[in-house]
Amino acid sequence: MLFSIGPDRTTFPSKTETVSVYTRHVADCSKKHDPHWKRRDSVKYIYLLREGKNKTVSAKTRSWAKAEQRAQEIRDSWDPIKQRLRVLDAQQQAKELGEITIEDALERWLKTVQSDSASANEHTFGKYQTAAKQIGSLSRRVQIMRVSQISPDLLDSWKTSWSPTAAHKYDRIGKTTAGRRLEKVKSFLSYCVKMRWVTANVSRS
Repeated sequence: MLFSIGPDRTTFPSKTETVSVYTRHVADCSKKHDPHWKRRDSVKYIYLLREGKNKTVSAKTRSWAKAEQRAQEIRDSWDPIKQRLRVLDAQQQAKELGEITIEDALERWLKTVQSDSASANEHTFGKYQTAAKQIGSLSRRVQIMRVSQISPDLLDSWKTSWSPTAAHKYDRIGKTTAGRRLEKVKSFLSYCVKMRWVTANVSRS
C-alpha cells in the first residue's frame, strides 16, 4: 500500500493528526507507484492518523475531488474550534426554528432524572449520565443537532451497530447492556415528547 501524508498534515499543539487522500491501484496498474494519481479510473482511499493510531478507509468514490471533500469533512470534525462553532450555529438555528438542541435536551433530561427520588442515588444516576454521553456522541458522529432530527431510521441503524466489536467505543456492548441502553434512550425520547419538543417518540415507531 502506497500513500503520502505530506501536504495534508494537520498539526495541533502537542499532537499530530493526519487526513490524507491517496489512490489504491490494482496490481497491474501502470500508475501503481503514484498514490496521488487523480484520474477517476482508480478507487480513492483516506489515510487517518490520530492519537498515535492509524487506519485507512474507503472514500467510496473514484473522484479525487469528492474524496478530498470527504477528507475535509473529517478534518473539520476533528477540529475542536469548528466543532464548537457548529454547535453554536445549530443552537442559533434551533432558536430561530423554535426547537431545542440535543445537547440542551439531554442536560434538561438529566436534571429531571436527578430530581426523581427513584433515580437520585449516585449509581443509578450514573447510568443515565452514561446514556446521555452515548446519545450525544451519536449526534455528533452523524452531525445532527436538533431533537427533531432524530429519526426511526437513525435509531434502527444505531441499534444494529451495537456489539462487543463495534467500531465506536460507546457501541461496544453485549445484548444485556444493549437492552438497558435502549430503555434509557426511550426514556429520553419520552421526556422530549412530554416537553413537547417532538410530537412522537420515534423509538416506538
